Amino acid sequence: MIGRRLLGAGVLVLMLGTGVLLAAFLLTGSEATLLMAGGTGALLLLLAPQLLTRAYDLFQPLTFVLWSVFIGVFLRTIYVITVDDTTTRNYLLLGQPPEFLTTAMIVVLVALACFVVGYAIQIPSKPRLERLTLIRHDGWHPARLAGVVMVLVALSIVATTLYLQQMGIGSLSLDTLSAKRRLVVEGAEFRFAALGYYLWGSKLSAYAFYLLLTYVVTTRTRLLSPLGLFTLGLGVSSAILPIITSSRTEALLPVAYAALIWHYLRSTVRASSLLLILTIAMSGVILMGSLRALGQGRVEAIGDYMGVEAVLGTRHWLDVTKTAHILDAVPRREGFQYGATLVSWVYAPIPRTYWLDKPVVRSGQIIGQIIYEGQFVKTGVPPGFVAELYWNFGFPGVVVGMFVFGLGLRYLYEAFRPLLTRNRNALLLYVGLMLPFALQLLGGDLSGVVLQTATHAITMVALLAVVSTRATEPRRVPGVARAV
Repeated sequence: MIGRRLLGAGVLVLMLGTGVLLAAFLLTGSEATLLMAGGTGALLLLLAPQLLTRAYDLFQPLTFVLWSVFIGVFLRTIYVITVDDTTTRNYLLLGQPPEFLTTAMIVVLVALACFVVGYAIQIPSKPRLERLTLIRHDGWHPARLAGVVMVLVALSIVATTLYLQQMGIGSLSLDTLSAKRRLVVEGAEFRFAALGYYLWGSKLSAYAFYLLLTYVVTTRTRLLSPLGLFTLGLGVSSAILPIITSSRTEALLPVAYAALIWHYLRSTVRASSLLLILTIAMSGVILMGSLRALGQGRVEAIGDYMGVEAVLGTRHWLDVTKTAHILDAVPRREGFQYGATLVSWVYAPIPRTYWLDKPVVRSGQIIGQIIYEGQFVKTGVPPGFVAELYWNFGFPGVVVGMFVFGLGLRYLYEAFRPLLTRNRNALLLYVGLMLPFALQLLGGDLSGVVLQTATHAITMVALLAVVSTRATEPRRVPGVARAV
């Protein structure tokens, strides 16, 4: 259990740290201490409101937002200030001094304050989700479930094979594993296509994993049983293609899904277990980053990129460095978009191979071309939600957008919360909606997250409609997850 005393002690330490750093800035005038105070204050903004609650659900959306801020703002600011090497000077700061981040830090603090205000508001009226047929009938037909799983695995194998053929991947070696893959479309304005339909098909094995794991958990099937081992094998196999394509987030999503399913339907995941999960997840991130760096020739051996640089020397999460560069470029080098990047998901279903002049859907390619001068057009540099809001509507867009973001996340959580420990259909829908927004949006782009959640919702609704039945099959009553 995470007690209020421990949480209070953490908030007190952050408050004292922020005060000491601000005092140091007043005495020395060092902007480095001001930046460190800003990073500490960012954590304080997200933690302090939890003192007003009796208990804290470790897997509510705020935790994932906090994780993004912890790495991308707090730790990365310390890293940029204290480490002076090629990664910080050229890759993160693009030749600018660390003081260049000051404006971005202020904007991030205002954005997080608006988010917290929105998240603290509970809208009284909530949708009666239990009235929906799909949620009300959460009994599963075992024979249908087995058939759906087999079909999903078969389709995933076919889609993965076709994807590898289209990309021309005949064999893999250590230095080509976890490299970014894009299909070159000749004659197109934006030349790189990700073959999204093939990738969606390949992820069907992950959906089979989520369904089977939920069934295993709610029927109290042992993980060391044949069904349990097959389920774990599905989870591992669903991460293979994301590793090949260097999609670290997609590779880690099954881990996050499994943790939430276990937490709400079997038993509470304690802080110690969560720390172990995070350690395993970050080890995977470091390994995939090392493989990519090896393939790009940035290092000579895989062990050369296995330290702090693999986590903090990147632009993932709510990255204060790329936020600073975008704020500096808009509107001086790149004009305001007035909502264009926020709605570009509407024409995503049309393949670029059939529409050569199709506008870019994920704005990361534009950022890679404009801000980073074409160095990362193929892989793209997602702007992060704070910078994307500024890019579209300036500072007012940040204030309004982050407030609505916090309000929406809390509304989603409160709407599903009564059902999470007792209704598996509701839980599977909730996890697919919440995780992309809470975990990925702050470091990504809105259109990408909308596409991901829409794809998940449509796919999961279709699968649940097939396996669900009015009569619940005999099963043991699952444990009730407790707030921690």
